[in-house]
Amino acid sequence: MLKKELKAVALEIEKADGPGADNFKRKMKVFLSDAEKRRDACTKGMDALWETVVKQIIGWGEKPPTRNTEPDPLSSFFTYVANFAAQYKKAVVENKRKAELEAKRKRQEEEKAARAAARAKKGAIGKNKRMSLGADDDVFGTINRKLKQGNANDIIAEFKNRHARSSGMSGSGKRLGRKGSRARGNAAANGGAMRNELAAVLGRRRGGK
Repeated sequence: MLKKELKAVALEIEKADGPGADNFKRKMKVFLSDAEKRRDACTKGMDALWETVVKQIIGWGEKPPTRNTEPDPLSSFFTYVANFAAQYKKAVVENKRKAELEAKRKRQEEEKAARAAARAKKGAIGKNKRMSLGADDDVFGTINRKLKQGNANDIIAEFKNRHARSSGMSGSGKRLGRKGSRARGNAAANGGAMRNELAAVLGRRRGGK
């Protein structure tokens, strides 16, 4: 279009005649020369731009466009890129929202699990406390507190050992010194205390029935 317009101007310059024609031609030739230079620079820039955009279009996986066709291939391409950019931005926002929701869900699950663990621990402590309180009616619980042992087998073994020691010392014909006499007395006292406690527990249980 620029070439056609400038050719038309060149024809008018050549046809100019009459008064002032020389001045008109002189000024219009300067204008035409400057316009042709600008036109050539614009054409060269458009050619370079076209080649660059064609490379971009091919790089995006599209077919090479045909120049000067309708609809304008460059306009269509840039519209496509603009739509892609808008969708990409929307996807970024959506992914961020989903990540925040997922983090919130995990946090809620962790808090729920922590509360459940706390309730279970509290329940276990309460159960152990109830069991320890209920052990007052159990002779093994009493002996356990006396000996500060946590294993029932150890408690029974300790009871038997004490009973055996007290029986062995009472049945021997050897003379005992003060320490031996004191040990025999302590063993007898411990055995008597255990028997008394056992009798008391059994009595309470019979009375409860």
